[in-house]
Amino acid sequence: MELHILEGENGKFPLLLDDEMKIVNPVYEYMKKLKSDNKAENTLIANGRDLKIYWDFLIHNYYVYDEITPRHIQQFREFLFKENPYDSTPVLYQESKRTPTTINRILSTIYNFYVYFGEVHEVGNPILMKEINRGFNVFKGFLEHARATNTTVHSIFKVKEVKSDFNILTLEQIKQIRNAIDNKRDRLIWILLASTGARIQEILGLQINNVPYIDHSEEMSILKNVKSKGKKRDILIPTQTLIELDNYIMEERYNVDADHDYIFVALNERDKGNPLSYSAIYQSFEDIKAKVGFNFNFHDLRHTFATNLVEVGIDVIVIKGIMGHKHVSTTSQYIHLAKKYEKEVLTDYWKKVGKLEVNDESELS
Repeated sequence: MELHILEGENGKFPLLLDDEMKIVNPVYEYMKKLKSDNKAENTLIANGRDLKIYWDFLIHNYYVYDEITPRHIQQFREFLFKENPYDSTPVLYQESKRTPTTINRILSTIYNFYVYFGEVHEVGNPILMKEINRGFNVFKGFLEHARATNTTVHSIFKVKEVKSDFNILTLEQIKQIRNAIDNKRDRLIWILLASTGARIQEILGLQINNVPYIDHSEEMSILKNVKSKGKKRDILIPTQTLIELDNYIMEERYNVDADHDYIFVALNERDKGNPLSYSAIYQSFEDIKAKVGFNFNFHDLRHTFATNLVEVGIDVIVIKGIMGHKHVSTTSQYIHLAKKYEKEVLTDYWKKVGKLEVNDESELS
């Protein structure tokens, strides 16, 4: 099995081919459906990779995709855990080569694949679901009262995930990374991430027509209609950072011959002028990690930005808009990240009002 990434005028499209280099039609049909739903390119490619893993499993076991049962899905789940999935030796305890989050994502892809084929071709969905109680959420929707029950459904094959803490960078670390970058393109990308809280794919997807005319009387400006997870959104940007971006376009970008309007392009000889890919910028920053001596990734800046907004007291609904979150529950996670700040604020409060003693009869104003 091979997954080919086709590139055309309408973007990238994953194409799964079998060992005879023939198109795997069910996957192709599902990919076309996702494409018609305007799913982001990264989502398409991730789904293509997940389905390639699943089809490898089916072919190896001589299974047919529309004859799969829950027992086969349980077998596939075990397949995902194994270091060598084609070794039939039973192992009770082993280190999985995939994280629980990755396994759950793959299972979710397979579930949605069967949801589609169940609706269109009446193929049964072998991934069983079970009802569970919803967790308490202070940010309930306006129609929460209209729900018949307080339950939701989860796959019975879901793997337990251990939630890891976000890596919040200090201002000193952000500056240290910036100073370690030795070219204008990557330094500007880092500054854009740090000053807007944007996703790395949003920055890589910036085009010249996203950049507005600069109003020097305004402290904040707006990058309009930026590609974001298959849709478009506006991104607030400090005007000073916008000036740096505009200067980069005039002084650097226009010197590169390209038949597109993407701002950030590859500079190496082989790919020069092509839109800058995530893998290329990722590799570039791997070298920076070695220079600064601590670990970080692009999304750490987004987490840091959102947490800082919470800490200065900005309303969570406003932060939701700034970050481009679809659901306020996504934004609310940063409230928990700000607990350290709350502790500092409360400490300052008690310092100002003084300690309360058991026998102190004075009233606290």
